Amino acid sequence: YACTVNQKDYYEHGALFRISYETRCVTYRCEYGSYLIYQEGCLDISSQRCVHVGHSWSVRCHNFLCTKTQENNIIRYEGLRNQI
Repeated sequence: YACTVNQKDYYEHGALFRISYETRCVTYRCEYGSYLIYQEGCLDISSQRCVHVGHSWSVRCHNFLCTKTQENNIIRYEGLRNQI
């Protein structure tokens, strides 16, 4: 049960992969011919690391929270700065 993504990329069952035009902090897993989100998060640009949805990080005394929103079937991941 392999997965075909964008009619060109082929992944075996159980394989983890990213879709190139999406954020690099979203990983999918091939499951019996379809694919599901396996890990998701926001990119902390200062450290170049992914932060899981619902988790926070700090940059130069500013705190950010990784959020996920969905509108019109478009998922968006964004680090929102906490207001003091």
